[in-house]
Amino acid sequence: MGEGGRSAASPGAVALAMVAGSAQGMVAVAADGTVLLANPAAEQLVGPLMVGRPLSALSRLGSVALLVEEFADGETPSDAAHSVELLEERRVLVAVSRLPGLREPAGFLLSLREDPDFEPAQHDRFTGLLNRRGLQDQLEMLAQHGGGVVASFDIDGLKLVNDAYGHRTGDAVIRQVATTLAATVPRPGIAARTGGDEFVVVLPGASRSEAVPTLARITEAVQQPVTGLPAGTGPLVVSVSVGMAELTAGRFPDHALMRADRALHVAKARGGGCVVPDGPEVQDWARDRSSLMSWLQQLREENDRLREQSRTDALTGLPNPWALQQAEDLLAEATYPVAVLFIDLDLFGDFNHRYGDAAGDAALTAVAAALAGGLRAQDQVFRKGGEEFVALLPGVDTATAAIAADRLRAAVQALGIPHADNPPHGVLTATIAVTTTSPGSHPEHARNSAADLVYAAKIAGRRNQVHP
Repeated sequence: MGEGGRSAASPGAVALAMVAGSAQGMVAVAADGTVLLANPAAEQLVGPLMVGRPLSALSRLGSVALLVEEFADGETPSDAAHSVELLEERRVLVAVSRLPGLREPAGFLLSLREDPDFEPAQHDRFTGLLNRRGLQDQLEMLAQHGGGVVASFDIDGLKLVNDAYGHRTGDAVIRQVATTLAATVPRPGIAARTGGDEFVVVLPGASRSEAVPTLARITEAVQQPVTGLPAGTGPLVVSVSVGMAELTAGRFPDHALMRADRALHVAKARGGGCVVPDGPEVQDWARDRSSLMSWLQQLREENDRLREQSRTDALTGLPNPWALQQAEDLLAEATYPVAVLFIDLDLFGDFNHRYGDAAGDAALTAVAAALAGGLRAQDQVFRKGGEEFVALLPGVDTATAAIAADRLRAAVQALGIPHADNPPHGVLTATIAVTTTSPGSHPEHARNSAADLVYAAKIAGRRNQVHP
């Protein structure tokens, strides 16, 4: 005990508290690179950092893992700072030092901050073409000074190439298309790779009539045998689909890109290997597609409605026996207990005979609402049929389930629905049996046992009770 009766915090605990409370990005790691603690500022820089996971498993900090191992082996000064380019959009400076108080096992502190002098990359590392950021900057300048034509390119059937020959062959195809675009797009034209097998070509100052033959020549140039393929790959020729739209001065470039992409879809629909300009045909296609998508959405909603309807009891709105069977099948795999409540309304045949079927339906609806309102959010009550209901309570033992069952029994009685043929209560009541599943057992077995308990209780005259 320290002075004044306080226990002294260990240096290691103080260090970890410093990490948690720092406004600067900090990560505490063990000598093997396992994350001990990461604060929110660090996760804002490099994404989620899960405690207990090694740095080597984290793509954005994986390169730091070897650095930490060197520090642990004493090969690198512990106060060294390193610059690590973790993202294409920015670079993060990482300083590594020993974490005070954590000697066995050794601990290290990564201090992270964004490099203010880093210029975001404008070019795609894989192909050397402009990337999406570089393209956007060029389009914004072009939209302010004259406009031109924007064309979206997509390699036809690249997925089939990858599936048949592997991704190394697919990469060779992407590189060759990029090389062809760089060589054939006339100056001052722009070629960019925007992701995967998608490219954009910009022809500044070009009119629609000038752009069509230019893009057709580029398309023909792409359709050459692919070189640099892995050994054993046969001759391979690919084609591209192209959609084009005019970039009007003073308009947002994203609008032109959207129209070019829309035209590209029409080119794909025609079988690929062609150039389709934005125009009435494309606009009609877009309207038809929009109508089709709207119709499909309505169809999905109708199917969902019918599916839900098929699982719902039409009178009470509760899930029906089919839904009960599905729920039981799902809970059959549970490693925790599931309490099953079998609920049977007392002398309900006599109730219907005295008061009529309409009153019986109204009573069932009221009971269903009372049962559903008396359970937890994770519990569910079903109408099994007639005057029988079943409730499933996941993760509840028999004693707790019996308390819940008595609450439901009292709720039914509290409805005060007159039942002159149910003495001595004079109102509608329910008898409830409670069973609980054991690991590996199916809830249906527990339900059948509960149904037997209810039947035996009613024969013995023990109605309006809970029977565990």
